[in-house]
Amino acid sequence: DSTTRVVCGQGPAPEAATIERYRAAGFRIMPGSGLMAAVVPGAVDAWLLMLRDFGTMELGELLEPAIGYCEAGYPLVPRIPDTISTVERLFREEWHTSAELWLPGGALPRPGTLFRNRKLAATWRRLVAEAEAGGGNREDRVERARTVWAEGFVAEAVDRFCRTTSHLDISGERHGGLLTGDDMAGWRARLEEPATLDYKGYRVCKNGFWGQGPVMLQTLALLRELDLDGTAPTGPDFVHYVVEAMKLAFADRDAW
Repeated sequence: DSTTRVVCGQGPAPEAATIERYRAAGFRIMPGSGLMAAVVPGAVDAWLLMLRDFGTMELGELLEPAIGYCEAGYPLVPRIPDTISTVERLFREEWHTSAELWLPGGALPRPGTLFRNRKLAATWRRLVAEAEAGGGNREDRVERARTVWAEGFVAEAVDRFCRTTSHLDISGERHGGLLTGDDMAGWRARLEEPATLDYKGYRVCKNGFWGQGPVMLQTLALLRELDLDGTAPTGPDFVHYVVEAMKLAFADRDAW
């Protein structure tokens, strides 16, 4: 219908993720790794929402190629083993479930070897099977998959893992997770009106304040006051104005 929409697939922080909880654990800034950094996983539900409202295909049909790659494997390009090697020691000593996946047979995989993720394949197959079990039309099956993901076996596994394990994080200590099954059950991806700015005949649309989309709009609002039309886009003046406007917008993002 020519309406621009934003799909919010950014899950929120867990209910237990209070400032006091992090400070008590020794954090002064949000950790960048470990279970204490985990938010509600939102991407899968966002994909399912788009499939339900704007798609035409069945979930099982869409997931079949992904399942195929997970089960049959795909050859690793050199960059993947190189990246795994940078965290190999952490995986071996601390993140054992990551080691189980990314260090098959206990060894760093070689470029060109086939990599498989059979547990992920089994997850997709079970999601499809449980979604299709209740019948109904295509939209009903996709919506049931959303419920299975957020309230069924996936949420149960996430809840159990966060409650029963602890992992080393940036603090140098081991912490469990704050994410629960209730957190997952209480959130769904949603459609939103975009944040917009009119700039020289164009309407620019971005996501809201759950992401950094408004930074671009503020940058354009600052640049709108300048006469850049006659400025070479690769020249020093243009680059200087854009960089300084972005610095101001990002500073506001960080401050507010």
